[in-house]
Amino acid sequence: MENVAIIGDIHGAFGGMQSLLMREKIIAMDWTWLGEQMTLCFLGDYVNRGDEGLRVLDYLISLQIQAEHAGGQMISLLGNHEVVLLAAHRFGERINTRTNTSFMHNWRAGALGAEEDLERISPEHIAWITHCPAMVRLGDALVVHADTDFYLRYGDTIEEVNARFEQILRSYDPDVWERFLADFAEHSGFMAHPESMERMLKTYGGERIIHGHTNIPTLAGANADFTRPFVYNDGKAIDIDGALSDGFPGILYRL
Repeated sequence: MENVAIIGDIHGAFGGMQSLLMREKIIAMDWTWLGEQMTLCFLGDYVNRGDEGLRVLDYLISLQIQAEHAGGQMISLLGNHEVVLLAAHRFGERINTRTNTSFMHNWRAGALGAEEDLERISPEHIAWITHCPAMVRLGDALVVHADTDFYLRYGDTIEEVNARFEQILRSYDPDVWERFLADFAEHSGFMAHPESMERMLKTYGGERIIHGHTNIPTLAGANADFTRPFVYNDGKAIDIDGALSDGFPGILYRL
């Protein structure tokens, strides 16, 4: 594949995201699409932590339409923080029996200043999130949000996993959501258990996995270079969560 770029977790950092896209000449100064026929993939976690999560969603919805009109493609994967937000919207103060706290409490624990997101979330936002795929193959890369093999519990092909994720997001069964949230909260699986990464590649195809979810400082240590992808497991795993919401410039990875 030619002209493919991937961006890690945004977490409500609207300004940081815009700066990154302009710096890489994917959008113009007026925020319109410059990418022509390129493929741009976001890894999920658009909301929470930063205080402009819904502004990020609104912009990505608009940018996706612009990309399609230009003959390009924008792919937005599902992150766990979108699931946490939708769970709070759907179930509110209902108790999550796995955490013994409410779905609302679990969302607030990660929102950190984005209280209005839950108040302003619209049917359009919900529909867009619901259609975000779990994973995609881009060239020789398997691209996912989380650095764990929990995806294997939801299907044996990319198509099966994507369909199952959407089915869950349309469900009103709190037990299903509880399990999904618990699975999606797993971190650092590929670092701790490289064989789990190999299982993912064997099942879904690809020569390497590109992910976000666990930021580079967590995997590589506080002295790591947060502006560059962190490559590990003999080059087969690439973390591009550059902690954008913590004020770092973010990472755009080109295939």
